[in-house]
Amino acid sequence: MDNLYVIKAGSSTLYSGSGFFREVMEISRAGGKVLVICGGAEAIEREYRHQEIDVAYLPLANGDRVRYCSPEHMDVILKAYRERIGNLINLAAQTLDFSAYYQVAGDNQLVTGKLGKPLKITEGGRSRIVRDSLYGGFNDAKTAVLRALLESYDIVFLSPPIWESHARQYINIDADMLAAHLAVALNANHLRFVTGTAGILRDINDSASTLHDVYADDELAVSGRMKQKVRACQLALQQGVCDIAINGPHSLSATATWFWRGTGVSEPMRLLNMMVNISSISGDESVLANFLSQRLAGSGIDAQIDPAGNLVLSKGNGPNTLLMLGHLDTVPGLWRSDAGEDFVSGRGSVDAKGCLANFIDVLRQVEVPPHARLLVVGATEEEVSSSKGAYYVRDNYPANAVIIGEPSGVMHVAIGYYGLLKIKVTARKGMEHTAARDAKTSIEHVYEAAGALRAVMNDFDSNNISNIIGITHRHALSYEESQLVINFRVSPEARPGYIEPLLALSGNGITVEIERSTPGYKSSRTNPLYRALNQAFSRVLTDTPPRPVVKKGTCDMNTLATSWRNVPFIAYGPGDSALDHTDKEVNYTEDVLLSRRILQETVVNWMRLNGGEK
Repeated sequence: MDNLYVIKAGSSTLYSGSGFFREVMEISRAGGKVLVICGGAEAIEREYRHQEIDVAYLPLANGDRVRYCSPEHMDVILKAYRERIGNLINLAAQTLDFSAYYQVAGDNQLVTGKLGKPLKITEGGRSRIVRDSLYGGFNDAKTAVLRALLESYDIVFLSPPIWESHARQYINIDADMLAAHLAVALNANHLRFVTGTAGILRDINDSASTLHDVYADDELAVSGRMKQKVRACQLALQQGVCDIAINGPHSLSATATWFWRGTGVSEPMRLLNMMVNISSISGDESVLANFLSQRLAGSGIDAQIDPAGNLVLSKGNGPNTLLMLGHLDTVPGLWRSDAGEDFVSGRGSVDAKGCLANFIDVLRQVEVPPHARLLVVGATEEEVSSSKGAYYVRDNYPANAVIIGEPSGVMHVAIGYYGLLKIKVTARKGMEHTAARDAKTSIEHVYEAAGALRAVMNDFDSNNISNIIGITHRHALSYEESQLVINFRVSPEARPGYIEPLLALSGNGITVEIERSTPGYKSSRTNPLYRALNQAFSRVLTDTPPRPVVKKGTCDMNTLATSWRNVPFIAYGPGDSALDHTDKEVNYTEDVLLSRRILQETVVNWMRLNGGEK
């Protein structure tokens, strides 16, 4: 399940009227799957007051304090969750018009745990053992049931307690730890802890003293309830694949303390490591876009999020615009990212967050002269057929030259890409017995049609590459139908005019539909942008020229080049493109920083050449 958000919110946040419910509703409506883990401190205290019962706490030997959960009080705690938290959720769902599912996590043994050991407490300077407090830790969850609920409802809400199977009773669990364990079990993309402060504060008396970044090897001195949040974050860092933050006060969009994987990461590589830590699968790029926009705003860079969800960064106001176009999104399939002194690994480290991180660093460093404008765009949905971000760029951000952020390797530059032609073939025929003479199924018909499509394309483009990427089949009462999807990678040398002969293959129960047609493209090497790159190589690598290549994939260069005539394009960035879309993506510090130097020199050269200088 992609784009899953696990969000822990205390009952003080649920009661606060801060707009939290609207925030999670908006995540759901944007396509995210949302699991909210509800804490209950305030709701439980209200229920205790309502029943005129004193809340009992146990002072632990280590200085912490925990709620005493005796068997007699478990019914009070369950009532606080089921009625008070449940009523808050029902009211929000009715008011904001979203579908919600709520239950105590232990109901129907959805989440099970293990009873904790007897507690050693200290009272009046004396120690004693408490054996009847019903608390414990996470053991297991019915993840298939949880995924089904997440597919069926806009937002799923759970709360402690959980179920102890051996003791056959409910046990309490810290809601922060429950959220972390479920994020790990479900391979969540995002884990958030919404609290009453602006993240972790360096000084609890100063609301503006937020600690913005915590790394895996940092030692933190925190107290009170924040201790459990930090423990939960550390658990998710070590065992999960999600990005992790503590947000507040009482809002997901408020100030955050972020937790980052990796140890010994050098300062020039930290932004890339952060970007790789943040999940941004196609359609779920907003977390990364907003993070970068907030981090870069006010540093001499104009930072915006446009209507397509693109991150748009700019410096300078001159008439000559150099666009550096990267993309925010990645293909699905996360694994736990890692980083050290000489590498960053994880989904997107090569394709293509290394390139975008370099664009951002160069934008920070370069002084833009009055005649120039430097524009960096992190586009959305590059990895899917929609190319939503690139089409918006094409129609709204004209430029005089374009550097595309795709992994070419330090020594190579891509001057062209194959195009993408995506075709759907449908065959429908009446039902007949397969033993009939000359009987053919619709499956055979779509395969024959695929062969005919290949013959046409081979005539127009002998260098094309084709792959069948999907086939489906279904039976109805009086007919059977098959659909086949085939991709053609179309070389820049393809003769024009192939669309009409392909569509002409429709007929006799066969329908041919073009789902995407982006032609191949190859840029010239006799333009100021390529000259600027050549000069950069000569200066940085001592007269070593770049090695131009035409790549067989398709990227946003193709999308822009269909409309932008006489605009020079190159694609340049660190990383081995053979690792694209694999579970072995890794970018090395030496390559990232060397390509960054070459990129910065290229940008400076281009602005000089376009200012009339030689």
